[in-house]
Amino acid sequence: MLELFEKGGPIMYPLLLCSVIALVVVLWRFYELHRVKVNAGEFMQSVHEHLTRNEIEDAIETCDDFTGPVVSIVKAGLKKYRRGGEEIANAIENAGSVEVAKLEQGLLILLGIAKTAPLLGFLGTVAGMIGSMTTIGQIGVE
Repeated sequence: MLELFEKGGPIMYPLLLCSVIALVVVLWRFYELHRVKVNAGEFMQSVHEHLTRNEIEDAIETCDDFTGPVVSIVKAGLKKYRRGGEEIANAIENAGSVEVAKLEQGLLILLGIAKTAPLLGFLGTVAGMIGSMTTIGQIGVE
């Protein structure tokens, strides 16, 4: 395997770097997404119980016991509970945008690698073809 890597030429090093970076980003995002996973059913049941008894402050405190994007969005809406439907909707929308941005972290890096790595591979192929043609030109074809 190492022999094939060395035969690939100098373009293999940037390709290796792209692979390592992509792997690190994928593992990081997997860890982060697994970490924010919350039992939404249990959380929503707890919040619903407080809301049916009109215990808004207790519902907000319940949000502090859980973590995750859903919790942050619900908490943002609960904080605006007494201000009316439009402000609640705006708070939920803003919190949703923030949480989506957090979940999408690192995707631009993967997108850049996905667009760059094939071009590097093509560059390596072209460089190899030029090297082969140069060698054939020097030796000659019999």
